[in-house]
Amino acid sequence: MTTENHIDVEINPVNSSVPVGENTDGLVDVIIRKAYLRPEYAVLLSGEVSGELLRAAAARVYKVYLMVDHGESSGKGLPEISGLTNVETLLPAEIEEQIPEESMDAVIAAVSAGNSAAPLNFIKTLSALLRPAGRLVLHFPASIPASWKQDENQLRTMLQKAGLVNTLVLNEPLLKYPWIGIGAKNVEGARSNVRKRYQSLAEGSSCCDDTGPSCCGSPSNCCCSADEMDSTVSFNTGYAIEDIQPLPEESANLTLGCGNPIARANLQPGEHVLDIGSGAGIDVFLAARVVGEKGWVVGVDMTPAMLERARLAASKGKFTNVEFKQGHAESLPLENNTFDVVISNCVINLCEDKGRVFGEIFRVLRSGGRMVISDIVTDGDLPLEARLEAAGWAACISGALPHAEYLDLMRQAGFVVADTQLGISGGTLGDTRVYSLEITAVKP
Repeated sequence: MTTENHIDVEINPVNSSVPVGENTDGLVDVIIRKAYLRPEYAVLLSGEVSGELLRAAAARVYKVYLMVDHGESSGKGLPEISGLTNVETLLPAEIEEQIPEESMDAVIAAVSAGNSAAPLNFIKTLSALLRPAGRLVLHFPASIPASWKQDENQLRTMLQKAGLVNTLVLNEPLLKYPWIGIGAKNVEGARSNVRKRYQSLAEGSSCCDDTGPSCCGSPSNCCCSADEMDSTVSFNTGYAIEDIQPLPEESANLTLGCGNPIARANLQPGEHVLDIGSGAGIDVFLAARVVGEKGWVVGVDMTPAMLERARLAASKGKFTNVEFKQGHAESLPLENNTFDVVISNCVINLCEDKGRVFGEIFRVLRSGGRMVISDIVTDGDLPLEARLEAAGWAACISGALPHAEYLDLMRQAGFVVADTQLGISGGTLGDTRVYSLEITAVKP
């Protein structure tokens, strides 16, 4: 396969240096946990593959492709595959024919001297095989090849340059392969679908079709359910009626969220607060009443119609300590070390790259500042049909990450997670549990 800048990079076949049945000191557990495999997934294993890893993957997915070199094509030196009817071995020359681009749900590959000459192109080659939202899991030996010897941020940057989002670089010193790099393929069209849906909401149209009142307009049903995806998820904000009734109708009539971060933020008079994905401004106005005239609250949203609605509400309500800016959560239009508190209500799940969002929040918070959010997470990876559906992102479900990965991305950005509690929204999508999480984290 050829990368976009026309440098050929070989995907290393299975390396038989790992004896069948060798104890991999927890590596397999980490890889399987981070790959979030499902029964409908197809997976490619490349590089140094133990029998333990092969069996673990084969037990969880419908198809495993195992790359082998010419010398191992007879079966000598391979991990034991007898009885594994869903495993198919491939030679390097067969990859383009048997594994076209965007056909794998996960690629698990070991980095070795044989694929170390052009690290970025190696990652791009693997990433091209992934379906939208498919996962790449790279594991590096303790002696990382010289061309890969960079710090964690640089490795993560390479994953991002390869078109991957929600990238993590883990260093597990007790493992034989202590470095693990993780990323997911971007879902094309996710952001535009979210913007279109919320633009319609702000203009008073239905979020589920083009006619009728908004199906997200009541405090008890905020994000649209993805009925076509067999979802039972219900959304609740937890606002008290007496809190929102005094607000201008432009804001109070459009309560889009899955919790009430204001109730947990412990805001103080005079604090500077940022609301990411502020929508029609309800959380901005609730915060403004608490921080008072000496405080300041900024709302950032990417949808022009939402910003127009919020600014009209601010004018009608005579709020003088608020401001609304257009921007994306992944690249906030704000200065470093500006805010005491950042809040967000069921918005980060709508963002393509949660890791970048947490990095931006960390940047704009002052030292000792806190992030208080309510968001949707899952107990595992979503069913394939939901994961591939860009339109489902606006339903606050398709973009949701597994609970553990969500917190890993937060910690990687530098946050100390102070408290997590189960929220008031939730349900199931197929066989995956979907629920809101209330999180408080601190910038040291």
